[in-house]
Amino acid sequence: MTDPDPTVRGQQLGEELRTLRETNALSLADAAERIDASAGKLSRFAKPAAAPCPPRTSPHCSPSTA
Repeated sequence: MTDPDPTVRGQQLGEELRTLRETNALSLADAAERIDASAGKLSRFAKPAAAPCPPRTSPHCSPSTA
């Protein structure tokens, strides 16, 4: 049996963190404080990564963000 893909593990962790936070009625800031992390770091775990924009094909993406 092999380990799941790192992306899949990250998504599972994010889902578990969100479930635990909601079950315990904690805000993102409160949960982050309890685990000695920033709210931004916890937020990155809790939401799936956005797919990158193809360079110069979208008017909403600039070369610095692609």
